[in-house]
Amino acid sequence: MWLLFPLLLLIVVAALAVLLSRARRNTADQPRRRCVSCQGTGWVGGGPQRTLTFDGEGFTDRQERRSLCEKCGGSGVGPR
Repeated sequence: MWLLFPLLLLIVVAALAVLLSRARRNTADQPRRRCVSCQGTGWVGGGPQRTLTFDGEGFTDRQERRSLCEKCGGSGVGPR
């Protein structure tokens, strides 16, 4: 009878270990969702922006300032 308790305890611990490993594997296999607005970078803008200023050869470009993405808050992860 005294051997039955440690054996039962060993079976319960092994079952819990299997369940925990499956739970970790299921959460790790899910792909990370990227934000559509910033393509996962967390920043929007930063490229050249065409202006209406004509300098004789063509319209001039100026560098647009980068800002944090408002939709994901700068995390780069889209909504679930």
